Amino acid sequence: MIGAALVAVGAAGMLGTSQSYLNYMVCKCINAAGTGQLFVVGITYGTESAPPDQRGLLMGIYNVALTVGNAIAAGVCAGSAKLSPTNDWQWRVPIACQIPLSVLLVATFMFFPDSPRWLIVRRKDDDARVALAKFFDLDQHSEAVTAQMDIIAAAIEAETHTKSSSAWISIYRPPNLRRTLVSAFMLVTLQITGIQFVAPYTALFLSSLGVASPFTTHAIVSVCIFAGSLVSPWVLDNVGRRLSLLYGYAIAACSMLIFSAVGSTLGTGSTITQRVLVAFLCIWAFVFGGAISASSWLTSAEVHAVHLRTQGQANTQAFASVFSFAAQFWTPYMIAAIGTSVGYFYAGVTIVTLTIAIFLVPETARLTLEQIDTLFNSGTPAWRTTMARNKQMNLVHGTEQTVVPARG
Repeated sequence: MIGAALVAVGAAGMLGTSQSYLNYMVCKCINAAGTGQLFVVGITYGTESAPPDQRGLLMGIYNVALTVGNAIAAGVCAGSAKLSPTNDWQWRVPIACQIPLSVLLVATFMFFPDSPRWLIVRRKDDDARVALAKFFDLDQHSEAVTAQMDIIAAAIEAETHTKSSSAWISIYRPPNLRRTLVSAFMLVTLQITGIQFVAPYTALFLSSLGVASPFTTHAIVSVCIFAGSLVSPWVLDNVGRRLSLLYGYAIAACSMLIFSAVGSTLGTGSTITQRVLVAFLCIWAFVFGGAISASSWLTSAEVHAVHLRTQGQANTQAFASVFSFAAQFWTPYMIAAIGTSVGYFYAGVTIVTLTIAIFLVPETARLTLEQIDTLFNSGTPAWRTTMARNKQMNLVHGTEQTVVPARG
């Protein structure tokens, strides 16, 4: 709720202080702080609250929501761009839209309980029991809720005895360092493999190449990201986090290489070049929404230890924000300097990312958060983890179905 409130306050401040650059930037920083908090808390809350066999599906819906926002924002910008350049509402409209949405978020959050795992970490067992009962529509004193409480409490107790503390510095020390690196890798590479080129600068890029209706095309690309996100819940649950990420980055790299190669061969003025470019931008966008974004967000939150998930995800988001800013800063200069060859750069970054991911990112699909703890503590190499192995593990332990069964 605090994050949403900061977004609303910052947006209102930007609208009211546009005459002063300093005041405007202060309000923009407040707005950005709220946005960052929403990113950290949203994915962490969802990951800790969802059952293991539904976590991919439910957090895939989170990815759909992100892309819906992206598509709506692109549409709003495309519409406001048609206003006169001297009309202040050309830039005010996208900012003003944040205020009612933030108020709606604050009002909605009031009806949700806290994360059961967060409550148990803070020794609020009674509140955790109530939260679990609400999430799974069961009586708080049922055997299923009690069993889940015992599983979570045992895992947290084991962490307390085997890990140093809940201090921030603990995320940079063994055995948590590997988890921190995996999580940060997921969101940092998400920012530097092309999304900060495609999302903010597609219209500028296409306009520089002489493509007709660049803002409309930008909106179409955003819709492709949204369309991809619609299949992401199925992809996460049936293909897995690791494989969807690897296949996604492979296709994304090929898309960037192809449109740059065609641009270098035929020239940017060619109609064929422009059509190929738009087509492969749309393919890239669909794959990003359907595989890369969904896998990255979910895995980044899943891999942390229970008692360090908030600190770890905040650290991940901080690094991602830094690299996001850097990518947004360098991309327009690259577009101006090398044109369609910008695809070569992002293809190279994506190939490096793909190579590292093969050796670093484990498969976490169908595992409980407590089983993910076991996976990291066992030192199992990432390339040996598969969803088939995870399913087999759950069959052996009888946890393939939802941890807490639905009311009979």
